[in-house]
Amino acid sequence: MELGGKNSTIVLDDADLDAASDMLVHAALTYGGQVCMCTDRIISTDRIFDDLTERVLAKTSASRVGDPSDVYVQRFSSNMPQGPIAAGDEPL
Repeated sequence: MELGGKNSTIVLDDADLDAASDMLVHAALTYGGQVCMCTDRIISTDRIFDDLTERVLAKTSASRVGDPSDVYVQRFSSNMPQGPIAAGDEPL
């Protein structure tokens, strides 16, 4: 049974925002967000909040939804394909 967590990630002023936003999107969307290690909350300083939010939203919007084993979904997803983590009775 996966009980999940409410994991926060803190991003400070001196962070590389491109790298941070890549990692945040990956950490939030891995396995469709269905594992206990996924990021559920992002905490940042006021100074970088707007820029970080814009980058995370852009990367999340670019994520392709579909079967992660589909070559089309893999090829045209700019970060990580999103889709079901089970097909029928078998996990993907």
